[in-house]
Amino acid sequence: MKQMSGRQNYLIPGSAPYSIFTKLSFLYVLLPAFLLLLLAGCQKNAVQDSSQKNDINSNALRQEGKTRCVPFKASFVTMDEMTQAATDDNPIQKDHLNGTGEGTGIGRASIEVFVEGDVTLPFPALITSRATFTAANGDKIFETGEGYLQEPAPDAVLLHLTGKGTITGGTGRFAGATGHVSADVTQNMLDPKGTVTFTGTICY
Repeated sequence: MKQMSGRQNYLIPGSAPYSIFTKLSFLYVLLPAFLLLLLAGCQKNAVQDSSQKNDINSNALRQEGKTRCVPFKASFVTMDEMTQAATDDNPIQKDHLNGTGEGTGIGRASIEVFVEGDVTLPFPALITSRATFTAANGDKIFETGEGYLQEPAPDAVLLHLTGKGTITGGTGRFAGATGHVSADVTQNMLDPKGTVTFTGTICY
């Protein structure tokens, strides 16, 4: 009788096996809930960290007087006028280019470029430049650059120059602008017409 009574006690609510099962049931419910809360907290912290980083970047741009950095691309058809020919006494050639075209953030625009370099040196020859972009509304972007003029083939009529430029400021909404661009220039040796393309980033 005592043995039978002992076995029946395990089936009575509140006895050891029932209590263990009940505790395990609570764990099955509470553990997923705890994990969800922990995950939500991690996600919240990640969002806060990302937001803080964005705020830091935005504050840095504001301190520099800028609100955004965007891709910049512009292409122009230019006309070249030689303003100083190279001589034996002075090997520096100077050119003045004007052109019209279009670019991101500037719409239909014009460009004026002053170029100079020692064209008597062996190729590739170093060329320096100062450029002013004038946007459709009259705002300006200033850029300085340098590049290398490649030696043309014996029967070629086109000169090709590639270079790098730095945006040094501007007017209007481009006041204080900074940035960097790559330039690709093609010039016809038999015709003053040429093309120039700029690709890079501008911050303003």
